[in-house]
Amino acid sequence: MNKEWTILGGGAIGPDGSGQLLHGAMDPSNADPDRLIRQPDLFPVRPKNCARFDRPSRLTCCAVALALRDADLPATADATRPLGIVGWRPYGAHCANRAYFDDYLAAGRTLGRGNLFIYTLPTSPLAEAAIHFKLAGPCFHVAAASDSDPIRLLVETGARLIRENQCPQLLLVASQNDAAAALAIGATHSASPGPAPADQAVAFLKHRLANSIPPAGS
Repeated sequence: MNKEWTILGGGAIGPDGSGQLLHGAMDPSNADPDRLIRQPDLFPVRPKNCARFDRPSRLTCCAVALALRDADLPATADATRPLGIVGWRPYGAHCANRAYFDDYLAAGRTLGRGNLFIYTLPTSPLAEAAIHFKLAGPCFHVAAASDSDPIRLLVETGARLIRENQCPQLLLVASQNDAAAALAIGATHSASPGPAPADQAVAFLKHRLANSIPPAGS
C-alpha cells in the first residue's frame, strides 16, 4: 500500500551561512564546511579521507549532517540505517570533469592522478555522504530534461520511493559549487494539514539555491 510522506527536517550551507529548517535560523558566521565538519554534534567522527574531498562533497556532507540533526536522526558511529539519498546538481560533474581534463593535459596526458577521478562522477558527493553516515538505502543522481523543473523532479522522485516502500526515510540533496541543501523525508500514515509536503520541499530547496539553479531550457 502506498504511503503518505512528510518532511522530517532540513539543513543548508552556502555563502550566507548554514542552518536548519525546523530548529535553527541561518547563521552567517558558519559558512565554512571545514569548520562545520569539526563540530562534534554534527560529526562525532570526522569523515574518512575528508582532506581529499572536493568542495561539493564537503558541502553535501554538511547539509546532510544539518538535516539529520534537524530531523532528530543524529549520526551514529556504528550501525547502518535504511535511509536513501537522492540528489541533483546543475551540470552534474562538469567542474570536476574539467579539472580532471586540465590536470590530464598538464601531466602529459597521464591518467588517474591524485584524487581527481572519483569526483568526475555526479554521484560522488552523495556517495561520500552515504558512506560516512552509513546510509544503506538507494543512492543516485537525477537528471532533468532541459524544459523541466529539476527540483520538483528530485522531490517527486524521493516521494515515489517513500510511497512505493523502497525505503522508510530518504535524504533529498540539491547542490552546486557554493551551496548545498538537504531534506530528510519519511513515511507517515496520514496526510497532515497545511501546505503539501512536496510544495514545502520544493520551496525550501529552491530558496536555499535561489541564485544557483539555471533556468529551464538553459
